[in-house]
Amino acid sequence: MAEPEGCPFQYSGFYEITSIKWRIVEYPRMQYQLTPEGLAFAQTAANGTVEGTARTMSTFEPTDVVRLALVVSGQITTNGTDVVFTVTQ
Repeated sequence: MAEPEGCPFQYSGFYEITSIKWRIVEYPRMQYQLTPEGLAFAQTAANGTVEGTARTMSTFEPTDVVRLALVVSGQITTNGTDVVFTVTQ
């Protein structure tokens, strides 16, 4: 299993891999909600898609591609000038 440090995605395949490259195929559609306290939260309204292309040690399957759902949620804050989105998932 490939699970790079700090990466939210993981790859699990049959063969040992030598490298993996992730790319976003489709960004998620987000929805936002304001609270009575003035905080804003964002979460995925429709999943996006991320694709991982793995190079393996196999002579039978040297390249393997996996697609996963891309789901995001977090808190939106502002300091009066900038808007900051902090991912929680």
